[in-house]
Amino acid sequence: MREPDLIVLHEHPEWQKPLFAALEHAGVAFEAFDLKCAAFSNTEAPRARLYFNQASPSAYLRGNARAVPLALAYMRSLERLGARVLNGADVFALELSKSAQATFLRTMGIDTPWSITFNDVSALRAHADQIRWPAILKPDQGGSGARIHVVESLAHVERILAADPGIWLPDNLLLLQEYLPHDPDHGIIRLEFLGGELLYAMLLLAVATSLAFSPDAYLPMLARAFLLQWAAGFALIACRITTRLSGAPGTAPRRTRR
Repeated sequence: MREPDLIVLHEHPEWQKPLFAALEHAGVAFEAFDLKCAAFSNTEAPRARLYFNQASPSAYLRGNARAVPLALAYMRSLERLGARVLNGADVFALELSKSAQATFLRTMGIDTPWSITFNDVSALRAHADQIRWPAILKPDQGGSGARIHVVESLAHVERILAADPGIWLPDNLLLLQEYLPHDPDHGIIRLEFLGGELLYAMLLLAVATSLAFSPDAYLPMLARAFLLQWAAGFALIACRITTRLSGAPGTAPRRTRR
């Protein structure tokens, strides 16, 4: 049996349906690699000409926290073996860290809210003169806006963490970030780019009404909205992938699960 031209790493099958449909329509021979329950060896050669990472930092919110470290380890191994990986280890590592993103934006000359990363609240006392209240408390590894709080003082931060130590998960790093006043009626604008080209812009009003929101209340709404937008975006991604794989012998589209 012929090996796939493309392997898609993922942990959320529902999110992948538009992509898989677009790949099938484009005639790409691909395989789904489910990161929720997976293994790889140090002698395993790359099986596909191209790998596409679709792992999400929010995996831990769905009980799939172990998918993220496996995705990173697998991609690092693949890249050392010479595999081509879209959204590879370095890119994914940046996506996983809000502190790294904040520093990267600063180095790009983009105005970014001041933030401080910490693993113990007591470490913040040495920086008390830099902190302005109120501030935003958020995990370094984000997840669809989950576990974000507006805090008024260090004592407030301590109370929140004492009441719910799980906020430290999944990576035991938190950020205290400058709070920027905003008008909830203006919402949040999400922009998606592919290859330097704007795929779509989405205005989210419901999310902006509260920063201390419950993921259970808004994630279904976001999922439905994203799937509608991603259907068009994934069609373009499939075209780009087909271009990357150009020159491969024509095969009927197929998909297997691993």
